[in-house]
Amino acid sequence: MKRDKLSLELRVGIFVIITIFLAGAFIVSQATTGKYRGYEIGILFDYVGGLESGSPVRVSGVRAGEVKQIEILYEAQPKVLVMAKIRPDIKISTGSRITIQTLGLIGEKYIEITPSPEKKYIQPGEIVEGESPLS
Repeated sequence: MKRDKLSLELRVGIFVIITIFLAGAFIVSQATTGKYRGYEIGILFDYVGGLESGSPVRVSGVRAGEVKQIEILYEAQPKVLVMAKIRPDIKISTGSRITIQTLGLIGEKYIEITPSPEKKYIQPGEIVEGESPLS
């Protein structure tokens, strides 16, 4: 009887340890694969005013993705290329107004996309021009 109780406790303990390990592995895999599955677009700005990787991307005020990467392109006129990951269910029309906004007076920077009425959409991997914030 005592041996059966020990065996049951051992099995429960192993089950709990395996469950914790699998939950941890799932959390790590979600953190490394990114929050959004979807498509990437590039947005060119003259100045990004403190925008960072991980900043939100909103379409008409609705969270639609996040900034994945920011790099400076050294051309005749240096530009900043912002790569943004957009949810697969969100379509961004060409001609949309793309700006960098601030949440509150000194809050977080984010990209705001105001859609245009056009029925043609920005394609995955396409690079479009954004409006730089006032410096």
